[in-house]
Amino acid sequence: MEADLSCLPMDVLVSITERFLAIEDYVSFGGVCRSWRLALKSRSSFSWIEYSKSTKRCIMPWLMLAEKKDDDEYRNNRGFLSLYSDKVYEIELPELRERRCWGSPLGWLVTLGLDLNINPLTRVQIALPPQWTFPLHHQYPMVLDPEDLRHVSIRKAVISSSPNSSDCVVVVIYSGFSRLGFARPGDRAWTPIECTECTEEVAFFNGNMFALTEKGHLFLCDLFCTPPSKSDYVVQPPLDDYAEVRYLVDLDGALHMISRFRDPANADYESYYCLTIDFVCYKLEVGTGKWIELSSLGSWCVFVGRNSSFALRASDYPQLRPNCIYFTDDYREGYDASGGCDIGIFDYEDESVYPFPVSQDLLSSICPPLWVVPQFR
Repeated sequence: MEADLSCLPMDVLVSITERFLAIEDYVSFGGVCRSWRLALKSRSSFSWIEYSKSTKRCIMPWLMLAEKKDDDEYRNNRGFLSLYSDKVYEIELPELRERRCWGSPLGWLVTLGLDLNINPLTRVQIALPPQWTFPLHHQYPMVLDPEDLRHVSIRKAVISSSPNSSDCVVVVIYSGFSRLGFARPGDRAWTPIECTECTEEVAFFNGNMFALTEKGHLFLCDLFCTPPSKSDYVVQPPLDDYAEVRYLVDLDGALHMISRFRDPANADYESYYCLTIDFVCYKLEVGTGKWIELSSLGSWCVFVGRNSSFALRASDYPQLRPNCIYFTDDYREGYDASGGCDIGIFDYEDESVYPFPVSQDLLSSICPPLWVVPQFR
């Protein structure tokens, strides 16, 4: 006699879903029967923000691959590589065609061209202000069409929380002078944040927004006053002379800065790209305000590139490698010829780089691959 799986208690079913590591598990679970699908709806949505403050586990990241060529029969599909199953899943997303994108651990993408946030699984879209509302006229007095603007206006986009929440803010680094701006869903225009230095990185940590300038100054920004303000936070982080880019990340409840190094000697000058050779991580000691260089990331792994930087405990995910940095290509100067060539895993212990094999699924002059943590709702 076969057991009737539909009769399992709801609390048992919900408890099962809390053990899932991958979006594939949710899809398979929901396909069993109606009561199991209801269990998925009963379970509260759980994102990386809650994960970073608890012992629970969130869904494993996907690597969103480059868009397909114009002559491809499935050119409106976008491939997503699951680190859980090592399989590529195709999702029809014509909204992303020829758009620059930035990933997040919240399940959403910020896209430039359509001026919206989009959840790649549900295709729910939330509008942001038009790109022409950026105060770019002092830099670009001529009239630029959207195709030109997408190449010059946005360097990075970061989301504070799910766009469905009332406190969601999207912060961007924009223009050739790397200015700061932000908007909330429903705003009609982007609001600038005054800063005399070029901004290199932005991140949300413990509910606050931080900005790191190219000169190494770390600012705490208040987006709720009029006009928005910023203030020096701590002593200047270490400036690695040859660091190509720096990232801010919440790792184990503390703010960290990661410096990324690329070697011009490894550059392909015909394609004009450089390869990553090293990372150095610093932890901010709140009590002293000093930055301490780390010799190890411990059981954590970090995801950086064209996304909001985030960290996961590798011990929670058998498929992830501890003490490693998973990186994608954010070397903007090389995008026109070979964006997507510099993707791989950096082992922080032995300082080895394990590059992903270069293929057409990685290369794009508009939107190279990026990390995103999928959400089923």
